[in-house]
Amino acid sequence: MCGRYHIDPELAVEVQEIIGKNMKKLRFNEKDIFPGSKGLILMLGNEAIVPKEIMWGFPGKDKNKLIINARSESALQKPMFSESLERRRCIIPARSFYEWDREKNKVTFSRNDASAIYLAGIYNRFNDEDRFTILTTAANESVLDTHDRMPVVIEKEAISDWLFSYERAPELMRQTMPMFSAKKDYEQLSLDL
Repeated sequence: MCGRYHIDPELAVEVQEIIGKNMKKLRFNEKDIFPGSKGLILMLGNEAIVPKEIMWGFPGKDKNKLIINARSESALQKPMFSESLERRRCIIPARSFYEWDREKNKVTFSRNDASAIYLAGIYNRFNDEDRFTILTTAANESVLDTHDRMPVVIEKEAISDWLFSYERAPELMRQTMPMFSAKKDYEQLSLDL
């Protein structure tokens, strides 16, 4: 699962490399992106990769509920997600993402080298507004102690394949996910007495 993610100014530089120098220069403030808030996605536009800021979360049947994640294993079989997965795939750039463990401790997951994480997503239009959701898969060993799901991560060199090639999308969703470092916001230190 992915319940929140973090962006920072350095991430904008990494994303700019993907979209090219001809696009307007990106600037990110350091902040967490929450469900129901706007986040930057990378999407297909006029044969190029373009950035767009849209809201995180498909509206649920209950108007107060947001669907922020979609299981990659069953997304093609679900009417809410299938057309988006076929035609409207996106990338959500992040520096890190968060999960909460069984004791409700917030755990931050990031790459060991602190480089960008590119989350696989889909988007759609609801009531004249574009919205995205993040695809998830079974957690690997680096996340499993905290949660049984994790976001599908697309490596930088496969971003074009994810966005441009529907034929490659299922394969990319099934690939082995990278290992992450985990850090709790608060960790009890033992004192040697």
